[in-house]
Amino acid sequence: MQEDRRYAPPTTDLRDVEAERALSERPPQVRWASVLLWLSFTLGAALSVYALRAEGDPSEHAPAVDAVLAGITFGALALSAWLNVMIYRGHNWARIVYLALAVVALLLMLMPVGDGEPLTLTETIGYALSSLLDFAAMALVFTRPGALWFRR
Repeated sequence: MQEDRRYAPPTTDLRDVEAERALSERPPQVRWASVLLWLSFTLGAALSVYALRAEGDPSEHAPAVDAVLAGITFGALALSAWLNVMIYRGHNWARIVYLALAVVALLLMLMPVGDGEPLTLTETIGYALSSLLDFAAMALVFTRPGALWFRR
């Protein structure tokens, strides 16, 4: 008597197949975008350290305030560095998050909140250059062929 094949287990190996990229190798545009992002990170880190040191008279506020500001600053720098690495590795979500954060940073620079001291000319040029580097990098990763490498 012949066995009914309808109820037999599958004969092929079952495994998850990772989706392939539209481009197999990292295009030069993504490598250049990574260089621009690290330049922006370096400039942003220098501006952040400068801003922390120039916070005014330390007797105006408690040392805990300085510690919180430093923690937030270094946390933001760590997030930026991590996103740079994830973009270089080809994670699509990382470039979207970075673009959103770059837009928010630009809006905060253009529309300052509160009655804080105005930025110096050096700070303004530094932040503008950092934003320019960010948006140039985002243009490279959101246009072809860079964008094709992020698609899965």
